[in-house]
Amino acid sequence: MSYYLKDIKEKLDYNNLKNFLQKYLSNYISQVTEEIFDNIENNEKTLILSFGGSIDYNKINLDANIVIHEVSEEFINNKFKNKTIINQFDKLNFAEFKNIVILDLYYQNNVIHNLRNISKNINYDSKIFIVTKSLIWNFAYNLIFNNLFFKKKIKTNFLPFNFFQSLIDVSGNSLIKNIKFCLIPFDIPILTKFLNKIIRLPLINFFASTNLLILKKSNFLKFRDTKTSISIIVPCKNEEKNIRLFQNVVTQFDNNVEFLFGDDNSEDKTKDEIYSLIKNQAKDKARIKFYEGPGICKSENVYKGIDYASNEIVVILDADLTVKISDMKMALDAFIESDIDFLNCTRLIYPRSEKSMKKSNFLGNILFANFFSIIFKQKITDTLCGTKVFYKKDFLRFKKYNGTWGIKDKWGDFDLLLGAYRINLKIREYPVSYEDRIEGDTKMTNVFLNGLRMLYIIINGFIKIRF
Repeated sequence: MSYYLKDIKEKLDYNNLKNFLQKYLSNYISQVTEEIFDNIENNEKTLILSFGGSIDYNKINLDANIVIHEVSEEFINNKFKNKTIINQFDKLNFAEFKNIVILDLYYQNNVIHNLRNISKNINYDSKIFIVTKSLIWNFAYNLIFNNLFFKKKIKTNFLPFNFFQSLIDVSGNSLIKNIKFCLIPFDIPILTKFLNKIIRLPLINFFASTNLLILKKSNFLKFRDTKTSISIIVPCKNEEKNIRLFQNVVTQFDNNVEFLFGDDNSEDKTKDEIYSLIKNQAKDKARIKFYEGPGICKSENVYKGIDYASNEIVVILDADLTVKISDMKMALDAFIESDIDFLNCTRLIYPRSEKSMKKSNFLGNILFANFFSIIFKQKITDTLCGTKVFYKKDFLRFKKYNGTWGIKDKWGDFDLLLGAYRINLKIREYPVSYEDRIEGDTKMTNVFLNGLRMLYIIINGFIKIRF
């Protein structure tokens, strides 16, 4: 517990403080509920999905048209005993609902996967309502309630307002409305309603604590063509032990997926392990290939692999497997089933394993991501994730810009992002879980010098693109 909150608890009566905060929260929840149902027609069948969030059920007419999904067993046992409550997400039939209300994505696991599941199964005239909090509001909420109400700290997703365009696109939806409200989350007679309901001007809306996003199923959403050809590029350097793990990975993909392992002058037996994979693959699934990396840097290894790839879609996957294969597959599906041109995976949305990323790397990534957000005029949260998806034909269009951003990009992430933006590709992000390395050590060393190198590329990228 922080010093200040501990001091507050010592000086004030804890129960009174807790009651005040609960009343404050209940007022906020009531306002959120009112805003949602102001945008829902009467008698439309509505599903309320609660993933840790709350809603004021006293503000709703809980008739037969309202179906509740609630994860809390306490809620199920103690409230609305005569109301049908569903707590098994996978058994929901989304097609029967006109409206889907999703409460608090900050506590939800696999946000994109769940949204995509909903979008695939609803009708085109159905609506999805998503409630989001501003980062400041969410930070304050977590600071207070994790210290005062919860026995242990609850990790939440990082979901800034301006990230939601990526979330909307990769989940197969389009935006209808973005309503900013709750300038005053607590109740002040007359003033609260006046500001939150009547006065919604651009400058004032900047201080809003809450967004209500209203979405519909995108016309671009399509089902995956199983014949789509895919090349997965795996750049390797001293990854002997991790390559062995790919024996199981390869079997998870269809015959239309080829794996290209590029060994970049490894000092261990990485090359031998790759040849072992090739030798042991099933004859009817002979799709593992080897190429000799140039031995210069990771970026040149990746580019050679892309040139060598024979399929239309390219996936870059780091050999350390810190990004789950299941997440990579979901990102790939999202790319194929959308109109996105370039999918950049991000490791900074979902809670991470504590040792997966050094603090210096984390802070540097945040800094670079914010710079890219300025250049691209859209939110970018992670620039250095090794998992990316794009079309080979597009790479052939922007590869001429590789290495032209002031200094050589040794890793390739900035080259790819800047090049994709330079030729006006639609760039979106897909959240993935980030875990500790299973074997070996990170290749990202000399953080300070490498950081300066990356910063130089960003500055030159900004000048060339904007001027």
